[in-house]
Amino acid sequence: MSATYALPQTSHGAFTLQNVLRFKLAVTVAIWAGPMLFLPKSVFALLGFPIPEPFLFVRLLGAAYLALCVGYGSGVVELSRGRSAAGAVWMGVVSNGSAAMLVALAAMRGTFADWPGLAKAYMAVSGVLAAALAVALFLRRHDAPDI
Repeated sequence: MSATYALPQTSHGAFTLQNVLRFKLAVTVAIWAGPMLFLPKSVFALLGFPIPEPFLFVRLLGAAYLALCVGYGSGVVELSRGRSAAGAVWMGVVSNGSAAMLVALAAMRGTFADWPGLAKAYMAVSGVLAAALAVALFLRRHDAPDI
């Protein structure tokens, strides 16, 4: 049984842990999980992404992102009930932080150099969003009890 806590009073306006988790949830569904689960292979090719074979790996990554959304959603619910969202917070810090580092390393190695503009821009935006979300979750982690 988990303990119930009063959420700390903050003067951060919209920059609360609960809102960071909500934003993270929306971004993950809209930009990563949804497209990887549902867009046809032809759309990825049209945007200029290298197409892995079997394409099942893209679908599996989309499913993994969707599973992360369950964790972020549970963090929002736990916070709304005055309980700790430590698991969701650290999951997000590790997931987004490692993704940002991998994208940055790939960019430094020239992985995206020959990619068309849209695919290259998608990776750049993904890397920046992942880094920003990892930092935001880390900075707001003390909004949650037990962190």
